[in-house]
Amino acid sequence: MDLGIRRAASRVFVLLLTLVLGAGLLVPGAIPARAQEEPETSATVRIVHASAGSPNVDVLVDGQPLAQNVPFGTVTDYVPLPVGEHQFQVVPTGQAADNAIIEEDLDAEAGRAYIFAALGPLNEIEGKTFEVNLDRIEDARSRVRVIHLSPDADDVSVSVTGGDELFGGVSFADASDYTDVDPGTYSLDVRGGEDDRVLLTVPDLTFLAGRVYDVLALGQLGDQSLQLLSLVTNVSRPCGEVLGLDGGVGDACVRIVHASPGSPDVDVYVNDSILAQGLAFGTATEFLPLPSGDDRTVQVTAAGSEPDNAVIDTELDLTPGQAYQITATGTLEEIEGTVNEVDLSPLPENQSRIRLLHASPDAGGIDVGISGGELIFEGVDFRDASDYLTTDAGALTLEVHEAGEDSVVLRSDVELEAGMAYDAIAIGRAEDRTLALLVLASPAGSREGGLATPGSEALMTPSAVATVTSVSGGTDDDETDALETGEAAAETAAANDDAAPTPTAIS
Repeated sequence: MDLGIRRAASRVFVLLLTLVLGAGLLVPGAIPARAQEEPETSATVRIVHASAGSPNVDVLVDGQPLAQNVPFGTVTDYVPLPVGEHQFQVVPTGQAADNAIIEEDLDAEAGRAYIFAALGPLNEIEGKTFEVNLDRIEDARSRVRVIHLSPDADDVSVSVTGGDELFGGVSFADASDYTDVDPGTYSLDVRGGEDDRVLLTVPDLTFLAGRVYDVLALGQLGDQSLQLLSLVTNVSRPCGEVLGLDGGVGDACVRIVHASPGSPDVDVYVNDSILAQGLAFGTATEFLPLPSGDDRTVQVTAAGSEPDNAVIDTELDLTPGQAYQITATGTLEEIEGTVNEVDLSPLPENQSRIRLLHASPDAGGIDVGISGGELIFEGVDFRDASDYLTTDAGALTLEVHEAGEDSVVLRSDVELEAGMAYDAIAIGRAEDRTLALLVLASPAGSREGGLATPGSEALMTPSAVATVTSVSGGTDDDETDALETGEAAAETAAANDDAAPTPTAIS
């Protein structure tokens, strides 16, 4: 197994934060305390115009325009949506909210993703919201369901052409359950009617690993406009794809961190092959692809030593497509390899995620709060990690406390970039004032949704383009005037270059 030799070259920045725990000292130059809003994960929503025969529409959220001039068969990309109650209104393009043909409420929950569809014939048009399952997709598979939005088709089923039924008895305005399938290219038959005849065949529909596919049946049988519109949401893309690594879909990704104070530089071996060489304290490798599987042997030695002289010798089970961080923790006499999974799942637009890992052997438990707010990480002990916190990108003022204590021993600004996952690792020792925070940044990307179009004429979307307007809501009166237009994005084995209409944030 040729893993290559890598030195510490990961995208890393170190905040040299001397945490003199219990001394009640602030870092020189720390900014004054100021109140900040509590972090909260946004929901996300995308809009689908599935009402055949209806005119182009505008979509309003809480009275403000979200998408304008949306034609039938068009879908927007995801837009962030603040947690809480929102009113969605659909009006013919250019008309006021008083002329809404759809009014629908949505109670948006943190971190959830929704599809809001305008469906039915114009004289019976309605709005319905479907929640997208964002749970982690295991074993590098694809997650698929069917949403029935064709008003004159009875219950429909979808099967592999010449093969097994995937979804059966789906009624109009309903969705099937999700099912996980192997990634690949499929030909699908849509069946319906009393004789269970084939209503539509769509060849070459591609499902990629780590994605959720909401396959919409829309149009009408009566005018032969029935079609499938396959919406894709990135959920658990394989780590190698997210990180831009060479390797297969089934590989895992591993990053090594040297956080053992007083220990020499180290080499790292996996199954007796060199993975990293000369790794110094307080540094980390890049992520590297490794074959997934059980009982992968990881050994850490003093630089230049053979695996037989390993100070850490452990076996790991590596899940396909998952990213891992292995941290050498403890003093040399008690050194261990601490393993944590790294969450590279897509984030809502303009948000990032951060967690705290405790690798300082003598610092005791640590709490971290936001300036002027509540604690966000509590009682994190040595070799433990907090859960990830999702928050808006930008400057975040963190205050570090000894666990259970009110006094602030450190206050520091951290600049978080959108679409990034941060591992903040407390390293060094408290007793000699070498305690510091090592922050590792990993790309996770923003939650994106496009169209997964097959190479078939059966699934052509209208050429008209929706104009999407950014919206601000809540108590602020500010409104962004920027407009963005674009065509529906297609995600296939060879990605289409067109961009889906993408609303900007609702704040």
